[in-house]
Formats: sequence, C-alpha cells, structure tokens
Amino acid sequence: MISYYQPINNNKNGKIEKYECLVRMIDTDGKIINPINFLDISQKIRLYNQITTIVIKKSFNLFNNTDYEFSINLSIKDILNHETYNFIKNILAQNPDIARRVIFEILEVEGISNYDIMADFIDYIKKMGCKIAIDDFGSGYSNFDHIIKLRVNYIKIDSSIIKNLDKD
Repeated sequence: MISYYQPINNNKNGKIEKYECLVRMIDTDGKIINPINFLDISQKIRLYNQITTIVIKKSFNLFNNTDYEFSINLSIKDILNHETYNFIKNILAQNPDIARRVIFEILEVEGISNYDIMADFIDYIKKMGCKIAIDDFGSGYSNFDHIIKLRVNYIKIDSSIIKNLDKD
C-alpha cells in the first residue's frame, strides 16, 4: 500500500494550495492498482480499516512540517468502526497543529443511517479544528438532507453532474 498525494491547484495563480491523500496498491510487477480494484476485497478480508489507518498515519507524517491543508477520505464504515474512530481521535489530540489543516471527506457512495454517530464524529473533529467535506455529492445516496444534518464545510460535486456544464 502506498499513499498518493494529489495536488489541488488554485485556478487563478496555478499554485498548489492543498493535497488530497489517496491510497494505491502496487502489485508484484510494480503496476499501480486503483482502489476500485481492491477496497471491496479489503473489506471482505477485514483489512479495510487498517488501510484507512495507514493512509492517515502517512499523511500526518508527510504534512507534519508543511503549511498545506490536506484531505483524507473516510467511509461511513470507517467512522462506525470503533478502532478507527478512536485512532482518529487520538491522532488529532496528539497533533493539534496538524489537525487544523485536515479535511475529512465523507464518501458519498454509502447511505448514512446513524446521524447521531456522524454528528458526534463531526462535532469532535470540528472542535479539533478539522473541516468536513462530502465527496462525490450527486452520486450514491446524495441528498440535501446530508448537507443540512452534517453541517459540512465543503461539497465536492460529482463529475457526472458538472462534466457538461460548459455545453448544457
């Protein structure tokens, strides 16, 4: 497993403003494998939460000595998993300077059924200085109710909604 850091540029000045932290896998031939090809399997063999933990650790280590904001994708399963939730709370508590630069992106591919746990999670990480984004809004189970109930800072609109914006 490797962490992959995608720069996010300011369209006006072209400078990198932040990074999105992603995960990739390298096979025995050195080929990079996208998460769509291994995350479902990792859930079935109960390694998914370990992958999330690895990405968070590596991201905090890399951005420790920078001023960049960075985002980390989380699924509902990550937040509902007590070990992962506690790991996130501990790493934020141990790294308050870094916590202010973290954006947790909640993946929109899954339905949110327990708003109490989500609200607790969001309240805690916002207290620590983090921000929240809904990733790929417009896909999966998206609805405006999520935006209102979760009090997010950012909405990342799914490309399927905006890809033809300049034509239609």
